[in-house]
Amino acid sequence: MLTYTETQIRKSFINCSKGEAQRINLPKDVLDGWESRIFLAWIDPKAPQNGYMVAETEDGLRGIVLQKKAGKGSGNAQMCQLCMTLHPGSGISLVSIQRPRTKRDHYNSLGTYVCADLA
Repeated sequence: MLTYTETQIRKSFINCSKGEAQRINLPKDVLDGWESRIFLAWIDPKAPQNGYMVAETEDGLRGIVLQKKAGKGSGNAQMCQLCMTLHPGSGISLVSIQRPRTKRDHYNSLGTYVCADLA
């Protein structure tokens, strides 16, 4: 990834308001080690049910706010749908993503299974 500023990261979020983006807790270590990353992802230390993911796209930097499902995973092994890595059930979380609304949308969120620590 290229190096981005905190302001550019906050402006990249597409599924929250500008005010919500300004209130996102952005850990300082997220801004380090850009060249070794494919995307940025972190869990909010003050609200562990919230996660954030930012990636470079053809349209520029794009970020999404994730909400983790409360509760523990099953004991069965599950696969992260982003990195395709198999984890014990406790290493995977169901996350939902609020979609930006349009007049044609009937559903307002999507869900998938990802690594619980977003690493």
